[in-house]
Parts: sequence; C-alpha cells; structure tokens
Amino acid sequence: MQILLKTDERNMKAKIELTQGPNEVKQIIEIYASVGYKNPFYLVMQTPGANNAIRVINQNTVEFPFDAYVVPYEVVASEASFEPVVGGGGLKA
Repeated sequence: MQILLKTDERNMKAKIELTQGPNEVKQIIEIYASVGYKNPFYLVMQTPGANNAIRVINQNTVEFPFDAYVVPYEVVASEASFEPVVGGGGLKA
C-alpha cells in the first residue's frame, strides 16, 4: 500500500497501524514532522496475507489536521527475472 500524509499547518503527529483481524496490530509507525507542510510523509508498506487493514490516527490536537491518502501499490515485473539459475553457469576450464 502507498501511504501519503501531508498538512497545510505547522506540524504533523500521526500513527499508522497495520492490523490483521479485529484489532490485532502487526506493525506500528509513529511520525512527527515539525514542519509538516514542507515535509510530507510517503511510505510503501507491504501487507502480506489476507484480512489486513491500515489505520491512520491523528495524534495531534484538532487544530492540526492532515490529509491521508492510502492507495494500492503494485509491482509488475517480468517472469524471466524470477527464474532461478541452476548449476551456477560457471566457466569450463
């Protein structure tokens, strides 16, 4: 998943949680940016397995809101790059 947090105000304080199942937190990321409007936060997070949810929590006061964008992220690679090399392909003497 791609996650982007940005604000128009002075600072940003947030927590991002990756959960699996009801309230079973697997990973927590805490963010603080003293100049949040100049330094937006961008993250690509792997979500292995099924039934994952991402929770974005504003830990600042109501006077300091931020925008959170969470969208899918896909990596498309050719199948040839995943073929194993068997035998090492070394040089013959």
